Amino acid sequence: MHLFQFQFKAMGSPCSLHFYAANQSLAQTAARHAQQEVARLESKYSRYRSSSLLSNINLSAGKKAVAIDNETAALLAYAEQAYQISDGLFDITTGVLRNAWNFKSKTIPNDETILQWLDLVGWQDVEWQQSQIYLPKAGMEIDFGGIVKEYASDAVVALLKQHQIQFGLVDMGGDIHVVGPHPNGDAWLVGVQNPASNAKDNNPSPVANIPMTHGGLASSGDYQRYIELQGKKYSHVLNPRTGWPVSGLAAVSVWSEQCVMAGTLATITMLKEEAGVSWLQELAVPFVAVDLQGRINRAV
Repeated sequence: MHLFQFQFKAMGSPCSLHFYAANQSLAQTAARHAQQEVARLESKYSRYRSSSLLSNINLSAGKKAVAIDNETAALLAYAEQAYQISDGLFDITTGVLRNAWNFKSKTIPNDETILQWLDLVGWQDVEWQQSQIYLPKAGMEIDFGGIVKEYASDAVVALLKQHQIQFGLVDMGGDIHVVGPHPNGDAWLVGVQNPASNAKDNNPSPVANIPMTHGGLASSGDYQRYIELQGKKYSHVLNPRTGWPVSGLAAVSVWSEQCVMAGTLATITMLKEEAGVSWLQELAVPFVAVDLQGRINRAV
């Protein structure tokens, strides 16, 4: 049994596979199929690809319904569940707000601009069923950006298990899912990024190291994309009710059996702002949270 590592880029992020296999041929076959699965999901659900199913759905907004398959219906059902448990804060129609907030610029949009795009936000307005989806307003969009990378991590783990891989770790741009521990039973040690670190830090110290033998770990925070003006960070996590960036937490990482659930819980926690940590504590899920003052709250 040997440890093999494969690196690739997908969904705008550096990704890596770390797993044990009997020989290089088996490892390369498993890795190739894993990367093909990720490429399939990116091709299907990327908003950056005009040929994707997601782009077709969005371009048809206000015009016609679009046929969907069972996989897409399952993702929509999951998005509906996330919308419900978050009291409407986790909303996959909020992607249009990026038209108001350009995180590469150094400007803050005015209220009029935000309200203009906010009118197109509202999961409750989306009409969908098992076989089709219709966005009722022209310009309305759905975006699986808050789901699909974590979903891909889970899908790759399932595929590796089909290839008889029992020990390994999948890293999709920081969204982690562990296939199983090292062959000797040792856990994988996963570092949680310090939100105070910046691009100049070659090896920033993590705020926590989480030993993992199974399950998923995903994070959300203001270190990922933001505008900084006069010493204040404006997070890329936007409140669907106000159209404004959330504040309250700098970052949160959550563990769950599935990486997609971990990512959703982390995002909802950020959206709940000051109430996020107590909400996670009520759910009794393992987490590490860092507030805007750098204080660490953890239950792992």
